[in-house]
Amino acid sequence: MRHPFSLVFALLTAAPAALAAQTPLPVAADARGRPGGPVVALLSPGARVTAGAATGAETAVTFEGWVDASRLGAKRDSFPASVGGRLTLRLREKPSANASIIAVLQPGTGVHTLGRDGTWMRVRRTAWIATSALQKAATAVAKVRSEEHTSEL
Repeated sequence: MRHPFSLVFALLTAAPAALAAQTPLPVAADARGRPGGPVVALLSPGARVTAGAATGAETAVTFEGWVDASRLGAKRDSFPASVGGRLTLRLREKPSANASIIAVLQPGTGVHTLGRDGTWMRVRRTAWIATSALQKAATAVAKVRSEEHTSEL
């Protein structure tokens, strides 16, 4: 019985660390399927991403949100689903047509599916963005922290 508790404890303690690793983008950013490749999405300012590996002037980021499930198409490459049709698809913060738009996915873009809520599907995608967009985010976070520290004094 000790192992299930250990697993639950590990998951609960890891969740805040994963959330802390998310960075809101201060600017819009083109997201590419591979470094220098075609654009698969346009990330909106404020979109929360988790940074990964970097190569050259680009960094891999992971983002997730909700899409209209009826707009998803068949498996594509290593992805279990893709954006169907010829139109872009809005990725939203919550499963609601009124929720903030995190990104606009291009037709044919592959996504990983995470779960369903009614007519909405939660999806995740990793793509490459300009490292400079993340550097602007880091600068903005440092400025806010500096202002918070100054106001405490």
